[in-house]
This record gives sequence, C-alpha cells and structure tokens, in this order.
Amino acid sequence: MAIDGTLRCATDDECEIYYNRDYTPLLLDVSANVYAGGRVTMHTYMKSTNNAVEDSAMPFTQFKLGSMNIDTEDIIDEDYTFENWLPSSFYGIVNDQIAASSIEPIIRF
Repeated sequence: MAIDGTLRCATDDECEIYYNRDYTPLLLDVSANVYAGGRVTMHTYMKSTNNAVEDSAMPFTQFKLGSMNIDTEDIIDEDYTFENWLPSSFYGIVNDQIAASSIEPIIRF
C-alpha cells in the first residue's frame, strides 16, 4: 500500500479485494459516563479481527463518541488482543466534553 493509502498491484489478478464478514467487528453496546474524565465501556464481538491485525499494530486506531475523544492509550496497546469469536469489553476515559447533538460511537479498526 502506498503512503497516500492507494492500493497498488503488480498485476490485475492480484488486485481483487474480497469482503469477509468474519473480519468485521461488531459494536454490541456502549455504557458511558459522558463527562470529562468519565469512563466509557465498549462491548464488542471481534470475530476473527485479531487474525487480520499485524502483531505490532493497535487493535483499533480511533475511538470517539460523537465529537468526544476517548483515551485508551494507558489501557490498550500493541500487545492487547481481543478474544476471537467471543464478546469482549474494554474501556476508555473521556478526554474532553464538547457539546454535541449526537454521541454516535466511532471506532476505526
């Protein structure tokens, strides 16, 4: 993959990308204390996601509720793994509290 995020392939035959739901994590529930310093717990079902993450990579790259950043750096690092095919839970701390009409969860794996 190039730095700009563009996929480059040696031949057309090697450029096929297949979607597989086994590698699509599900967000089951969020229990939140939505204030600065509050603890937010996420309940997920990771399926086979661990098999797709490189050993030195974070399990996910971003965790937000609406416009509020959720800090997981002291809790989850490159060595943290979720259980394959079992429900998992993890938590983070609300860094900031920005008024928003929505607190839709945003998590990028």
